[in-house]
Amino acid sequence: MPSNHLEQLAVEWYEYQGFFVRKFQTGEKHIRALFHGLSDKLPIEKIAAFGLGSRKNHQTVGAGSIKLIDEFLAEILSELKNVSWYKRAVPEQFPLIRTLQMVSEFRGSVLQSPDQKT
Repeated sequence: MPSNHLEQLAVEWYEYQGFFVRKFQTGEKHIRALFHGLSDKLPIEKIAAFGLGSRKNHQTVGAGSIKLIDEFLAEILSELKNVSWYKRAVPEQFPLIRTLQMVSEFRGSVLQSPDQKT
């Protein structure tokens, strides 16, 4: 279970994309048993998402690539901009991603200052 907002966002986003999401150690330990027949040669991608930080001193953490929050949000919003709220709303089981989809869909009216609205 995710322990903070950023972890929850990452879990929702990658599960929405169809990926299997687990913490690094749990994933490494159990993935081959969970998916019978999964090749030992198939690489397992690890991504560490950070709300604060930089890559100045480290390019990886725990053998996982680093993704900063601004990059992560840009990735999500870039993908969601072409997913119509009216035709293909993100399922309610992904409340954070669904909220970002609404922001993407209605950003024009949402980002106007109150004095610009009539």
